[in-house]
Amino acid sequence: MPRWRSTITNVWSITKTMTALCALVLADRGELGLSTPVARYWPEFGTAGKDRIEVRHLLGHTAGLPD
Repeated sequence: MPRWRSTITNVWSITKTMTALCALVLADRGELGLSTPVARYWPEFGTAGKDRIEVRHLLGHTAGLPD
């Protein structure tokens, strides 16, 4: 039997967890500000009125972005 068939947990959506974990490690090290606008790290993101969205908004799914 293939290994994946005996796995008790699916891993289809693991990227959300890993992204959050990496962001929190960077924040703990002082390399990522959770209250910092995303546009500081990713200037292209700050277009079309998104210049005030903070990192914490993306991590908490409260940025108000449709997709």
